[in-house]
Amino acid sequence: MTKRATSLLLAAFLLAACGGSAEPSIDMDGKAEVAKGDAKDAKGEVCTADCAGKKCGSDGCQGTCGTCGDGLECSDDGKCAAVTCKSSKDCPGALVCAQDLGECVACVGDEDCAEGLTCGADHECHETYDCTSDIDCKEHDMVCDKTAGQCVECLTGNECEDEEYCKDNYCLPVECLPGESYCEENVVVACFEDGSGWTTAETCGEGQYCEDAACHDYVCTPDAIWCDGEVYKVCSEDGKSVKFEEDCAAKGQHCFNGACIDTVCEPLAKFCVDDFSYGLCAADGMEFTTYDCSADQYCEGGKCFPQVCPPGTVFCQDNVAATCGQKGSAVLNQVDCGEQFCVNGECISAECVEGSVKCNGDLLLECLDPLEGFENVSDCTESNFSCEEGVCVAVCGDGACAETESCESCELDCGECVVCGECGELEKCNTETGVCVADTVLVPEGTFWMGCSNPPMGPCLGDQLPAHEVYLSSYRIDLTEVTAEQFQACVGSGSCDEMAWYDCSNDVPGTNVGAPGREKHPANCMEFTDAEGYCAWAGKRLCTEGEWEKAARGGCELYDDCVNDTPPFPWGQGGPTCLEAQSGACWSSANETAPVGSFPQGQSPYGVLDMAGNVFEIVKDWYGSDYYCAGLSADVSSNSGWDACTEDDSPHESVLTDPTGPAEGEKRVLRGGGFSSESYNLVAYKRYPKSDSNIKNLGTHAGFRCCADP
Repeated sequence: MTKRATSLLLAAFLLAACGGSAEPSIDMDGKAEVAKGDAKDAKGEVCTADCAGKKCGSDGCQGTCGTCGDGLECSDDGKCAAVTCKSSKDCPGALVCAQDLGECVACVGDEDCAEGLTCGADHECHETYDCTSDIDCKEHDMVCDKTAGQCVECLTGNECEDEEYCKDNYCLPVECLPGESYCEENVVVACFEDGSGWTTAETCGEGQYCEDAACHDYVCTPDAIWCDGEVYKVCSEDGKSVKFEEDCAAKGQHCFNGACIDTVCEPLAKFCVDDFSYGLCAADGMEFTTYDCSADQYCEGGKCFPQVCPPGTVFCQDNVAATCGQKGSAVLNQVDCGEQFCVNGECISAECVEGSVKCNGDLLLECLDPLEGFENVSDCTESNFSCEEGVCVAVCGDGACAETESCESCELDCGECVVCGECGELEKCNTETGVCVADTVLVPEGTFWMGCSNPPMGPCLGDQLPAHEVYLSSYRIDLTEVTAEQFQACVGSGSCDEMAWYDCSNDVPGTNVGAPGREKHPANCMEFTDAEGYCAWAGKRLCTEGEWEKAARGGCELYDDCVNDTPPFPWGQGGPTCLEAQSGACWSSANETAPVGSFPQGQSPYGVLDMAGNVFEIVKDWYGSDYYCAGLSADVSSNSGWDACTEDDSPHESVLTDPTGPAEGEKRVLRGGGFSSESYNLVAYKRYPKSDSNIKNLGTHAGFRCCADP
């Protein structure tokens, strides 16, 4: 090809690309006059650039209308748009993927921003500025959120530019034009007044269709055939017009059920007169009788059926907005609200997730109502705490050991922890003393039935009567009886006495404390002062009778009928066997003990072990044989008193609150212990009375466990 031919071909290609022709636009003495703003090629041919409505891409003349910045790409219509993504792998440079938008952005959380910057609702990283008034924020072109004490872009839409709206204190581009609307199936969808998104403006009812962003009534039911007086009519396929009609009267006939016939109705036929009544045709077909359907029914095919929903209403089914048909025969126009909330039949966007929390400075915010947004529920600084990740936390190093701190979490405030070494399965480390003690379980506050009744708990002994309701505050109780090993640790510390001077030498097998191989057996041969001293050393206290008995049988929150369902045994209703508790009947020696926790099948409703069997357990109360019926005036001198009260006696108060027994007395109370072949109420049996100095006379049977405040 010649050089001239090549030039002509190139010129033709350029003109074609620009929508031009082979002839120059204007030719004056062989020169093309080029209009201002037009492009001219080497031959003088004119190509008109076109960037109207475009922000990026080609101008049609081998030039460009502009390029897009980082994180943006040029769409087919020449507009700069965010790069779409499914994950951050799809995003260029340091951008990350906002999954809810499907777009690449600068950040989705504060962790994506440089130190000192926060991620805003516009997915951009921003500096934060403290303020007390708008004056502090002017130099940053911002306003002051006085509640949070920080400068923000906006508090309302008034602080934003045109075609922007305010969300979470940031001005964001509107997602739609206020007032704009369209039809989506049979629902009118409209733009919010601030342009922040779309909402359901109207749900078209039964007998309506959506067109041109409005609901319109159908002229007739699509493809329906019916009678309008004596005129037979046929509806169009879309229900918007009548496509055929015929005057039956002109033919000397009657119109019935969409047909011209010689009678008024089909003889003896049933048919619907309207949505809620039916007709019964006479035998000669010349008249019919109308009957109404019952309330909450509709007519179809000449029969009445129950309505499935109130006619014409809008309502929510779970999170689906629905409309009931005009006769209640069906649910129409169901719209799944998805991430929105269905309220009164409409889908409404939530401001937050119910129950979620966040920090605004040191203010703790919680979403109490998803439609109202976050509310301030606490100022952490009032407790000298700070707000971190939605929780008020103690500031380690402020010199005060807060409830949420410990020696393990903050040595600066609470001191260095003492290491216990390895504790047993049913034990925990006391970091103040550095020894292993019995683990505890929480017994919740509330009432329970204490004592015994005939029936359903009986047979009962006199000092167990009458059964009465007791309220206890919450407390903790040892999971097991205190072991010989645990008590020996107290002896080793000098806080508890040696056991040699009353070692139960006349009993078999004698004292467990200090005996090789019996470290996990309960501490036995105890006096009241031994038990009280050990519990204080372990950072606990002795249990009251009420606390011991509730832990053994369970509180009223566990039973439908507390009076009749409260069980007579820690494990429930079944009588005692050697599978649930230790007793002399189960061992070679009547005085033998078992390692604590050996009978998990006998645990109480709260999971407390050995509340029956093994050793009797010393409690704090003075013994009163008739305390359950006489109260503080109880007989505290009787040695046994097991026949002191009767079934007909009334308790000394209707509901006792945290009772501690008689104010003074001569004997202490022991609970639990072994069981006999008789089916006594084992939780209430026995209230064993012993004086302080004679408890040890029980020999291997006297032990204890501790309680503590929650």
